[in-house]
Amino acid sequence: MIEDYLPTLILINQRKPCQDYDIQQKIDLEIKMREGTRKLLAACKREVPSLEAAKGLLTSHARVLTYMAELQRRKTQECLDTKTPTIPDGRPIKPCPARVSVSDIRIPLMWRNADHIMNKGDHNRYAVFCLLKVGTEIYDTELKMNVDRTACDVTFEEVFTFEKVKPDFNFILEVYSYNLHKDLTIASTPQKIRRRLNSIGSVKKTDNSILIPTVCAEEENTSVEAPKFFLVGRANLGLSDANDVAKIHSLKLEDSDDHHNSVPLFNHFCCRLAVQPQTVLQDAVTGHLLVKEKSLGTPDAQQLWCRLRGGRLQCWNSPSEADCKGALLSVSLQKESKVRFSTQTNVGPFQFVVTCPCGDRESGHVFWAESHKDQDRWIAALEQQIVNIGAWKHACSSVMMLKEPSAFKRRASLRPRKGSLYDQLTVYSPAGRSNDENSAPKSPPSANLRPRLKHSLSVSASPPPHLQDPLVSLRETRV
Repeated sequence: MIEDYLPTLILINQRKPCQDYDIQQKIDLEIKMREGTRKLLAACKREVPSLEAAKGLLTSHARVLTYMAELQRRKTQECLDTKTPTIPDGRPIKPCPARVSVSDIRIPLMWRNADHIMNKGDHNRYAVFCLLKVGTEIYDTELKMNVDRTACDVTFEEVFTFEKVKPDFNFILEVYSYNLHKDLTIASTPQKIRRRLNSIGSVKKTDNSILIPTVCAEEENTSVEAPKFFLVGRANLGLSDANDVAKIHSLKLEDSDDHHNSVPLFNHFCCRLAVQPQTVLQDAVTGHLLVKEKSLGTPDAQQLWCRLRGGRLQCWNSPSEADCKGALLSVSLQKESKVRFSTQTNVGPFQFVVTCPCGDRESGHVFWAESHKDQDRWIAALEQQIVNIGAWKHACSSVMMLKEPSAFKRRASLRPRKGSLYDQLTVYSPAGRSNDENSAPKSPPSANLRPRLKHSLSVSASPPPHLQDPLVSLRETRV
C-alpha cells in the first residue's frame, strides 16, 4: 500500500511547500522508528517484548499510511475552489477547532456459558490492544495480556486527547488481538509436558551433552517467529456521538479467516467521547455597549459591560459582577440568528441588531458600540459564534469536561516504594557474636549490604575458632 503513495512523496520532495514540512518530518520519523522496531523485534527472545515490538510496528505503519493520505488530501484541496461565508472584511469564516477526549473504553467479551460460568471449554488466552484515530493523530492503548474466559470485558483506563479537531471529524477505534499460542494455559500444559517428554524420551538420562542442546534448540525456534496481530473490530464515531458520560456504541466485527486468533467480541463497546470547542471556555470579545431593553426596567439606553462566550451574549453593570452575580441581560445565539448593521441614529451612530428566532416570531436586540472599530469587532465575533454553533451543535450548548490524559500512569509512577521486611530486621556483624547494641549497624540493613560483604572478605582466611576443632561443633550439636 505504501508504494501507491510514492508519486506523492516524490512530488512533495521536489517542491516542499511550507505547510507540508511537518507531515514530511513525521513520515521520516515514523520510517526510522519502524526500522528500529524491526531490529528490536528480531532481537527479542521472549514473547512479551516481541508483542510490544509488534504493536509498535503496527502503530508506526498506520501512522505512515495516514500521513501519506494527508499529503494527497492537501494536494487535492489546493485544486478545489470552495465558497465559504465571509465577514465584513472579506475573510472566510471557519468554525473554531475543538479538543476531543476519549476515555473509559470497555469492550465486552462474548464467551459461551460452558466457558465463562462452568469454567471449562475454551482455554485460549489473548493479547488485546486498540488503535485510536482522529485525522492524522493516532494513539495506541496499552497491551492487555492473558485475556481468557475468566474476563467479562477488556478495560482500558487511559485517556486520549486530540487537539485542533474539526467539526466533521471521524473517530476510528480499531481492536486488535493475538492468540498466545505459546502460553502454558490450563489446557495446553499437559499437552506441552507430554510433547516435551516424548521429544526427550529417546535421549539417555546420563547424556547431558545431548539433552541440553535439544531443549535450547527448541526454545530458539519458538522465539524466531514474529507475532502478528489481527484486526477483529472497528467503530466509527462522530460529533453526534459526543456526550459528557460514557455511552454504548456499535462495533463492527471484521471477517477473518483465522478465527483462532480472534477474541470473541460483542457488536457493542462503551466509551466516553467528549468534545470541547474553543468557543465554550474562551471569551470571544468583551467590552462596554449601550443596551436598550424593556427588561432592564428603564426606557433609556444603559451602558453595560458585555461578554460573548459559548454562544451567549451576557451583560452586567461592571466586570466584577460577572463572576458573582447573574447577568442582567442574556441573549442566546442560534444557528438561525442574524447580525446586521442599523441605520438608526437616535442613540448613537455605531448600532447593530442581533435577531434570534423565538417560536413563530423573531426577537431583536439593539446594541450601540463606542466606535466604528468596536462595532466591526463585535459583529465579526457574533458572526463567528453563529458559525461555531451551527458547526458544533450540542457541543456548544453544554460544556463537556475533559479528563487529563494518562493521569493514572503518573499516579502509579509517583507512588512511594513499599518498605521491605528486610529493613525491619536487625543484622549483626559477622565478625563476632556479641548481642551488644553497639555491634548492630546504625543504618538500615539494606544500605549496609556492600560494606558488610567487604568486611567479611577482609577477615583472615583462617576459619573461626569453633570450626577449627571438629569436636567443638559436635558438642554444640549435642547440646
